[in-house]
Amino acid sequence: MHRKSNRFRANYVLNIPAYQMHKEFSKTDYYFCISFHEDNNTTYATFLGFIKKEDVLNGVIGDLFKKGTKRIREDNTFFTFMRDTYEIMFKHIDPPFVSSNIKASKGFEKIPILPGYQENNIY
Repeated sequence: MHRKSNRFRANYVLNIPAYQMHKEFSKTDYYFCISFHEDNNTTYATFLGFIKKEDVLNGVIGDLFKKGTKRIREDNTFFTFMRDTYEIMFKHIDPPFVSSNIKASKGFEKIPILPGYQENNIY
């Protein structure tokens, strides 16, 4: 995903096209959520965490939106899904393990996921 900053809220979402989850012969067990943003002509990557594919497919986390579904955002703008898509709220993404080596890395910063402005309109 590509965002304007590295400040995230619990009711932001990760979208995964359903065809990626249902690929025949897929050996994927986990999906990693990484966001890219630019600041002063430098691109930063933020690793938010991961989700277990099985949890999405079994309905433990996320929701499946069928192609053609109108999705209304928190700010009352909307879009229509062009294909079947799973949507997972950031608050349901498991945080990454951060070792002492990672913490000591140049540029490392731990940024919390902030509460949502309001609860997402579908949850």
